[in-house]
Amino acid sequence: MALRQEQRDWLRHRDPACKAEARPSEGGSIWPLVFHGCLERATRARITAIDAWKARP
Repeated sequence: MALRQEQRDWLRHRDPACKAEARPSEGGSIWPLVFHGCLERATRARITAIDAWKARP
């Protein structure tokens, strides 16, 4: 699978997963912090995974 398509698939998974994680805070002032914190963690993990993939021989 091409990296571009894999990235699109990952994005389709990331956003709903983070919305689900933030759902208990929905309607509260903490919701954006929880949601965006999840997006940041997921994105950092994705960057690490792509870097590892690029480093493969």
